[in-house]
Amino acid sequence: TTEVTTRVYITAMDVNISKQDIAGAEIDGAVLTITNAPGNSTNFLSAGVTAFQDGLPASGLEVTADRLQFTTVSSSQALIHNLPVGHYVLTETIAPRGYLIAESINFEVRDDGTIWVAGTPEDQMVERIVMQDLADPTVGQAARTSPVVSRVLINGTEISSDNYTVNSDGTVTISEAYA
Repeated sequence: TTEVTTRVYITAMDVNISKQDIAGAEIDGAVLTITNAPGNSTNFLSAGVTAFQDGLPASGLEVTADRLQFTTVSSSQALIHNLPVGHYVLTETIAPRGYLIAESINFEVRDDGTIWVAGTPEDQMVERIVMQDLADPTVGQAARTSPVVSRVLINGTEISSDNYTVNSDGTVTISEAYA
């Protein structure tokens, strides 16, 4: 009996990219760019690489020979379609208001249909690429979400809501009686 093993090699694949806050929610308004890593020479335009969100062309989509760029939306991850086998860099070029620019992610699309992210203790195989943004500490919470204050404690004692004000930037101002 002879055993025959067939291995299928791919030349390009679809890659999901998720842009999230630290709670795991998709973030609206980040401008992300995919470029070739050193030594890679994909021509994004001639390879037919494109991006979709919610089944439609990605927001702000720009494809040139040396890069693919799009703007994230909170309703959907991005599907990068037809990305050839190779090494790439995902870079956040503009962070949404209220967030810091995330570190770039180096990743590889392999001919066995897997995606590997570099820089982890050992390069890690992933189903999708997740880039997380941290909140910008110099911008109030209101820039990201509406503040919700249900109670204020001073030295463990709750004070009534007529003794404090929630400001538009999410900070709380305490009346002079408690200051």
